[in-house]
Amino acid sequence: MAPSVAPRPSLWIQSGLQGRISPETDAFFLTGDPPACGSGGRLFGITQGLVGVIGGAMVGFTSDYEEGAEEQTAESATYMGAVVGGLTLGTAGVLYQYFIPVERNESFLVAGAATTGFIAGVTLVALTDAPPVGGSLLMFGVMEAGIVSVLALTYGSGDVSNGDAALVGMSALYALALTGLAQGIVSESSSQKVNFAPTLLAPTVGMAVGGLLAMALELGARDSEAPGPPHGRCEAGPSARAT
Repeated sequence: MAPSVAPRPSLWIQSGLQGRISPETDAFFLTGDPPACGSGGRLFGITQGLVGVIGGAMVGFTSDYEEGAEEQTAESATYMGAVVGGLTLGTAGVLYQYFIPVERNESFLVAGAATTGFIAGVTLVALTDAPPVGGSLLMFGVMEAGIVSVLALTYGSGDVSNGDAALVGMSALYALALTGLAQGIVSESSSQKVNFAPTLLAPTVGMAVGGLLAMALELGARDSEAPGPPHGRCEAGPSARAT
């Protein structure tokens, strides 16, 4: 028995696609090879999906909680908000990394910004005594603002070097450790109650300061040994390159 061969698109389909889409996308449709956009694309998509799930669940729960709905209705609204938020932001993240490659260190910074943004958002809600829906929107907005700021600062420059990524991460870590240590010493030596909000906000501030220092100092050269595909394009799969 002759080996089965995957059907190829007709000449009419190939001629219709010719000249209307990029060669990489054309190779993807004609061969079925998945695109290889960036080494951090998967982590970025997962991060966006988790932010959507958390933010959507908070908004759904607080909206019904504020209206005084029953417990079963509040649980339904929480579930629906998590599903809608996760699908929306997860799909947006996948589409973004398809057209604009997200590299490894860049995706790590995005995940860190989302995490510190969540902590900062919870702290700001506690400090401002915001209403339930307003507080959940504030937390959601701070998380997404952290992600967007990282993407904006790294857009068009390839992957962040290991030295720059380490500087940003260590700045956030040192800010948390030093601020917590200082406030802990003050709390032990004073009889007054100490507000630990600065300790919770310190990682976000430290990450921002580390990013500014990395832009100014450029501790490491941009990773240029294995450059990724140009912006707006995804690299074709192996069989497309072989042809």
